[in-house]
Amino acid sequence: MPGTHLLPPNLLKLFAPRPPLPYARPIDRDIARIRKKDVSGVASILAQLREANTDSLINAGTSDAMEEGEEVVFTHAEETKRQIRREERKAKKTEEFKVAKDTCESTTI
Repeated sequence: MPGTHLLPPNLLKLFAPRPPLPYARPIDRDIARIRKKDVSGVASILAQLREANTDSLINAGTSDAMEEGEEVVFTHAEETKRQIRREERKAKKTEEFKVAKDTCESTTI
């Protein structure tokens, strides 16, 4: 901070740096103890993942999976429910628009 050296000693003590924290040894592991550091590659893991991926692709072909571009087929009841929800949403939007339009016109006049 500029100009702090001009402050009286009682205020200058407020800007003094803090004393360093005392050293405490880590409690989780001993730093002096040397441990073996065996590092193995990820090739075995990648091979397992590839094998699992190919198995899932093979099994997916035999099951009743959907083809690309194929649409989901709904039952008549599900389709009716979806149409009712669409109509409700459309009615709600038009009602909200009418309310917003009325409140907007009344406030701008």
